[in-house]
Amino acid sequence: MPTQTSELRDHFSLDILAGALSDFQPPAEPFDPMDDWQASYGVYSLARGAAPIGRLRLSRRAQSADRFALRVECRKSILGGDYEQRVNAAVECRLDALATPVRWRYSSETVSRTGEPVAHSRLHKTGRLGGGRCVVEDGRSRRALQVSGDCALSWALFEAVSRLPRERFAPLRFTLLDHFDQVKPNQQLSYREAIRVELGGERVQEQHVRELDRGRIYTTTWGRRNAKQVTLHGYDHVGHGIVPWVYWADDQGRLLFVSAGLEAYLLDSAASRAAEEQAHE
Repeated sequence: MPTQTSELRDHFSLDILAGALSDFQPPAEPFDPMDDWQASYGVYSLARGAAPIGRLRLSRRAQSADRFALRVECRKSILGGDYEQRVNAAVECRLDALATPVRWRYSSETVSRTGEPVAHSRLHKTGRLGGGRCVVEDGRSRRALQVSGDCALSWALFEAVSRLPRERFAPLRFTLLDHFDQVKPNQQLSYREAIRVELGGERVQEQHVRELDRGRIYTTTWGRRNAKQVTLHGYDHVGHGIVPWVYWADDQGRLLFVSAGLEAYLLDSAASRAAEEQAHE
């Protein structure tokens, strides 16, 4: 475990999120990744200085000793905010290291700024995995895609990471079913490192005095007051046909931050939840 506190700027995947993390307050309530839970993430564009562009909501519910259900709701603005892409999915997963999908259904559509559906943008599909094949149907056609080895769905990896060891383990190798029906082989998920950083609190100016033989030198730096020290565990996902993904979870396994190329996902903090609740009062 890390014994020294490092700065966010010391870690590239966190440094690029620094603007969005300025007011982040780590959740204080206990978390067990094996329990039923819900998580809401802000989606940010890193191409525009961590600008918010949408939301991702995940809901996990145990079904049996070796299965669980995962619901996904994602909203992202596109084309400069003139349109919004909406994705909803329900996935049945195995309770294994990769949250292997068994069957799923999902829908996607694009709507205008006023909420009107864009013509021909809506689709519904179902999928199932087994016997070395991924079968996808949309009510009119059926595709049987060949897959090899272990498999994982993009959104289900958010759940899987929360249950992975918070220490080094043999890298997981698998085939990714990206966007529910795009087969991308030669993927790897591995443990990166454990770090200790300060999150939350208030950004303040700190004055430092250096005594000299003939006077003093005053310098001012930025620091944080009432920040919380948090241990983060990083995981790397790399492979063919994707940008590198970096996941950061706390000691309990709660997934806090995810960066993927020019996009990032930040778990709603106590501050953001309070602001959202106040906005709806």
